[in-house]
Amino acid sequence: MNSGLDNIIKPMQKEMADFKNRMEQVHKEDIEARSALSQHLSQLKELNQQMSQDTLNLTQALKGDSKAQGNWGEMILEKLLESSGLREGYEFEREQSFINDEGKHQRPDVIIRMPGHKQVIIDAKVSLTDYERAVSAQDSDTQKKYIRAHCKSIQTHIQTLASKRYDHLEGINSPDYVLMFMPIEAAHLMAIEADSSIFETAFNQRIAVITPSTLYATLKLIEQLWRYERQSENVAKLMNRAGLLHDKVADFIKSFEDVGSRLNQAQSSYDKAFGQIKSGRGSVLSQIKTLGELSGKAKKDIPEHLLHNTQHLEDD
Repeated sequence: MNSGLDNIIKPMQKEMADFKNRMEQVHKEDIEARSALSQHLSQLKELNQQMSQDTLNLTQALKGDSKAQGNWGEMILEKLLESSGLREGYEFEREQSFINDEGKHQRPDVIIRMPGHKQVIIDAKVSLTDYERAVSAQDSDTQKKYIRAHCKSIQTHIQTLASKRYDHLEGINSPDYVLMFMPIEAAHLMAIEADSSIFETAFNQRIAVITPSTLYATLKLIEQLWRYERQSENVAKLMNRAGLLHDKVADFIKSFEDVGSRLNQAQSSYDKAFGQIKSGRGSVLSQIKTLGELSGKAKKDIPEHLLHNTQHLEDD
């Protein structure tokens, strides 16, 4: 009997312990997420300043090598992705190949997955050649010339990016905007000061131009959304586990009541059967006693208290 109850109770105790541990884990993850987000935001300014200085130095050293600039921009993007907490192969993929409706291959630099089966596309191939020339110009006229060329380069890339229509690719469920990444904050600021309409036009063409600081904030927001999504999944699992635990307790109570009912039935059957043996005139016990006396061979006695009850009934 005890073994049977242990088999019922022990799994319930384990389920309750698991439920408690999962609730504590969800609470801990929420606290850690808030702390991590605050720490990342506090580091953003320092990260941006360092990256801006490094990018300026490198751009000046490249002296118009667009291919090297593109590779370097992708490297900066990769570092931002790594620092955001997003994981390649899980929350984002790099350079996945697609075929558009014209049969041409297209390969977005980065596709970031979001909760709800949405994706964000990031393009990092922006030429900074004219920006470097504008920064290095020795006179005002030359600088203005290259600033105009820098703005024209951005406009051209926006047009090219818009024409790719990444959001129409099969297998892509993209939000309304593609993110065009400019790895140098100052290059973005130079273009805004020269012609802010560039970015308004880009926005109308569903292209959002971003810099390291805005991209980092966006990536951290997406990472936080995934964290909440996983916590929501854990809560859902906990609720499911709670329902299972409730059902187990309900089944246990029913089984326990059945055990009590059957014990009562067994006791009643026992009393009835034993009463048939020892009670009433000509009871089995009285006849056995008589036969034992007549045979003279009986060596063991029937318990006296049973015989007393039997004798008492016969005397009546």
